[in-house]
Amino acid sequence: LFAMKKPLQETGFIRDKDEVPVDSMVGEFATLLENLDAQRIGKVELHGTSWTARNAGTSTLGKGSQAKVIRVEGLTLWIQADPITQEESHVG
Repeated sequence: LFAMKKPLQETGFIRDKDEVPVDSMVGEFATLLENLDAQRIGKVELHGTSWTARNAGTSTLGKGSQAKVIRVEGLTLWIQADPITQEESHVG
């Protein structure tokens, strides 16, 4: 059974106790590691880990900005700009 631990972890059947369940990432904010055009795939950082992300919104997201995770599909985070933070950044 011990020999099976690593293969089972890779399939998701066994998780490390400190690991965050992927579904719980919905609603959290990821940091863009590059500019990401609408409906394109790029990289974001969340919980200190680099993730593949798809911009589900209609506008480009800038490198270093925050985007809300709206869905998780496999190992891809679907993100979009948060309307509240966008409004705050346009004030002034």
